[in-house]
Amino acid sequence: MDSIPPKQPDQPGFAALTPRERRCRQLKSNRCYRAIHMIARYMDRWGLDPLIGLFLPAAGDILTTFMILPFLYFSIFRLRSLPLTLALIYNTLKDIVAGLIPFGIGDLFDFFNRSYLQNFRLITGFVENDKDIIQAVNRKSRLMAGLIVLLLILIIVLTYLTVYLFSSAWSWLISLF
Repeated sequence: MDSIPPKQPDQPGFAALTPRERRCRQLKSNRCYRAIHMIARYMDRWGLDPLIGLFLPAAGDILTTFMILPFLYFSIFRLRSLPLTLALIYNTLKDIVAGLIPFGIGDLFDFFNRSYLQNFRLITGFVENDKDIIQAVNRKSRLMAGLIVLLLILIIVLTYLTVYLFSSAWSWLISLF
């Protein structure tokens, strides 16, 4: 019968692990990593992200912006990976752009996009030292930087168009009375 290796650094037998396994266990036992896992589960697996965006259109996008902070913190300060950070920002901005598309179309896209799970898989790939994920993220890092700039421009344009659309509709509605 195989014994289960200890999960915490302070448990006996932890030193028998290789340095890579030890680092992986330490990162996975980190409070921030557990919070990221929980955020991904609630927001995407249970569908809270598109539901919030559907019932509270602007609040969903604002919440998305704040819910990515633990992901970014873990990527920047624990994993210390700029390409991973760029990939996380790209996925989040893509989610925000989808949420800005009016009339529920963006929320439908947001339901299938699942950016939190994508970000969690990327982080898990870096924690577990998955060569395929690390190579793919590193290979696309320059592309991600350019796409981030494009998405930021698109967010500004969509925000302007949304404000214009609602202010025009409001003016038209007021002119009826």
